[in-house]
Amino acid sequence: MAAFKSRQHALIRLTLRGFLGLFLLSPGACSLHERQPLPKTVMPETYRGVAALEAMKAEQKKGADKTKSTTNAAMPAAVPTTILPHPVSSWWREFGSDELNNLVERALANNHDLKAAVSRIAQAEAQAGVAAGSLLPLLQTSASNQTLKGGLGTAASTPNGNAERLHEFALNASYELDFWGKNRWTEEAALAAAQVNVYNRETIALTLVADVVTNYLQYLIASERVAVGQHNVDNMTTVLEVVTRRKRIGEGTDVEIQQQYTALYQAQATLSPLTLAREQTLDRLAALVGETPETLHLTAVTTQGLTLPAVPDILPSQLLATRPDIRRAEASIAAADANIGVARAMLLPSFTLSGATGYGSFYLTTLMSPASFYYQVSANMAGTLFDNGKTRSQIAFSKAFYNEQVETYRQAILNAVRDVDDALASIRYSADEERAQLSAWASAQEAYRLSQLAFHIGTTDYLTILETERTLYQTEDAKVQARLDRFNAAAALFRSLGGAVDPAVDKPKDK
Repeated sequence: MAAFKSRQHALIRLTLRGFLGLFLLSPGACSLHERQPLPKTVMPETYRGVAALEAMKAEQKKGADKTKSTTNAAMPAAVPTTILPHPVSSWWREFGSDELNNLVERALANNHDLKAAVSRIAQAEAQAGVAAGSLLPLLQTSASNQTLKGGLGTAASTPNGNAERLHEFALNASYELDFWGKNRWTEEAALAAAQVNVYNRETIALTLVADVVTNYLQYLIASERVAVGQHNVDNMTTVLEVVTRRKRIGEGTDVEIQQQYTALYQAQATLSPLTLAREQTLDRLAALVGETPETLHLTAVTTQGLTLPAVPDILPSQLLATRPDIRRAEASIAAADANIGVARAMLLPSFTLSGATGYGSFYLTTLMSPASFYYQVSANMAGTLFDNGKTRSQIAFSKAFYNEQVETYRQAILNAVRDVDDALASIRYSADEERAQLSAWASAQEAYRLSQLAFHIGTTDYLTILETERTLYQTEDAKVQARLDRFNAAAALFRSLGGAVDPAVDKPKDK
């Protein structure tokens, strides 16, 4: 009995060693496909907008004294071109607003689109685990208790026609030899797909943070525009009182009074759409943060406390590492490349080893006896002789899809460089715009002040003061909007540089 059990154990060990040896030798033993490197791309050495910013800085320095002598307006600071390390995350803190920082953190924690993206990462990782399971042998245990008896119209299953029971307990093993690398490439494709979902999440986070920042800025600017509009209504009301008094003493006319009423009502009419725009922006901001509008309360009503971020220094070649959409395109290329390997491996036959060992007996009392022991080992081969070109068409499809991903990758790089150049140009020209609007507003203020004095002493007509009122409101409103353009340009630059990646999500290591 002891000798028999020893032979049984030796046979089981030999079978398992055979499986293990074949497992170690088979992966990639004769792979039909090799991993392809990333396609070569030509990156510019610098951005076109950098030289323009430096030229603008020189122009501002040259004309600073002259500008100060021609206007009393407070001029905006020159576009900062200080070279700073590129922030890989938390770039929104450069604006210096605690309220904005809190909004972004709440959005990253509560936004449902972002949570859905995290769930997609978990799904992709689970699929990668499923694919990795094919690389190792499958071990299973089984136990059964069968009743054997003849039925109507059949011969009895036992000599006496009575039912008998078959008891069985077994250990089963099976393994597909990965001679052609099909399982390995399937795992590679699944891992790359998981990386695609990780970078999709980072792209969503980048877009989410940028949307929170721009909507917050729009809310503050809308609040300022409402304040400017209300100030214009107050001015119109004051002038109406002056015109009415002049009419009483015989210096004014009913026409002037009605004209001023018209101007006042028009000024009041502008408040409603401005207030509506502000409330709609607040609603959008609440949705981004993952809250309902009635629960979102903002305290700031102006951009005066914000800091205009400095322009960070980053080379175009660094976009390959900082832009999540480019990294996503890289991972898509890797997945498409691996799928070519899977499709090619399907051309050749597959080999599967299976084995089972255990005990079986008609009587439970003799189940574990030496006579009840059995084992079986089998090797199977399956190959396709004719499929009407299905497999080769799958290979052609995989190659075409790979080429598509390569072109998408190249276009993503071009789009990234374009986005940065556009943002740099916006920073420059929005600064020029704000400087000009500040000068126009300062001149409009002075013209309005002088026209008021002249109107009170009767040296100018009513049409002059009415025109200066309108011009003052238009220039002040344009000045506020120009400020928004500068902040939006700064946010667009950070977004184009891929600076909104949340470090809370671990990135998979590239192979």
